[in-house]
Amino acid sequence: MNIPDLKVFYRLAGKIFDSAFTDKQRKAEEHIRFLDRIILTVKSPAQVEPALHLILSANLQPNQRMSLAGKFATVLDQVSGDDRTFGATEAMAVPGASPELNNAVVILPALRSYLVRRLSGPRCHDNMPPAGQMSKAASNFNGLIARIDKEGAIYRLIAESEVRPGEDEGTFKNEFAWRSNRGKEVLSALQWLNHGNRAAVLGQPRKWTLEERNTEAWRSRYDATMKLIEGWKESEEETAEDYIFVVSHTYQNLAELAPTEDGRNRSMESHLRFLEQRYAGMESRNFWYAAIRMVFDRLKASRDEHEKAWLLGHLTRSANPVISLYAQLELEFGREAAR
Repeated sequence: MNIPDLKVFYRLAGKIFDSAFTDKQRKAEEHIRFLDRIILTVKSPAQVEPALHLILSANLQPNQRMSLAGKFATVLDQVSGDDRTFGATEAMAVPGASPELNNAVVILPALRSYLVRRLSGPRCHDNMPPAGQMSKAASNFNGLIARIDKEGAIYRLIAESEVRPGEDEGTFKNEFAWRSNRGKEVLSALQWLNHGNRAAVLGQPRKWTLEERNTEAWRSRYDATMKLIEGWKESEEETAEDYIFVVSHTYQNLAELAPTEDGRNRSMESHLRFLEQRYAGMESRNFWYAAIRMVFDRLKASRDEHEKAWLLGHLTRSANPVISLYAQLELEFGREAAR
């Protein structure tokens, strides 16, 4: 299961708050109402940490931060969602001690209630702490309270008895994705393109060298694999999520294996076109976003400036507005990092 990473969204909200309002709008406190709307949309555990970070990091007056913290405390009581999402974010849910927290103390009782409710409810087996130990989130909360309220006069620590997990809901069933006939055929083709199924050396497969991947025999296999993908239908896989996962991973692998710039460009163009076409029909935007993140991860990891410029250009010009927006954010944040 893919857990959405919403940090970029809240970072963008912070940048809009800082620089997208005129003096007249700020005098009318339209920038404050903008943050109000952002905070009032918090509904999922995945939003809690980045939203709280936004409240504490925004350039606010003490009374403004207190008001915004009060709204956050109210919506925190309504946050729901599966334990898989909560478990992936719980260790980051507690902020560090900071001067800004002094103007947002109303958050602490609400955060305590939120953590106790989630930690004492039904939990995925993978998220349950060892017997006799508290979860990381509860320990972090108690550590924060010990730093800001040493006498224990204002806030209550979380007791172990309050956060004993409820029903054990079992573990996440992580099934191998390449189960269809087409999937197995494509996986076999990728294995050959990686190492040719040759005898291993010291337990490691002998991967083709760049020179070997430039031979006619290798390029012929590469072209055959591209045709295998082009004929791949969603109906061949058990779910739409399986389909987008295996096809995206195949295109990504082919781009990494291609020995020439033209080959890499061909694979990446096909991958982007596939993702653009899949957006409208995907019920789970989360899975679609996880697939597009692979492209952005490749962008960040690439040391080839020409490739990065080519890929970023295609992403910003994408027909899909979500891809184009994220590419523009990547471009903007990249510029900031270089300053």
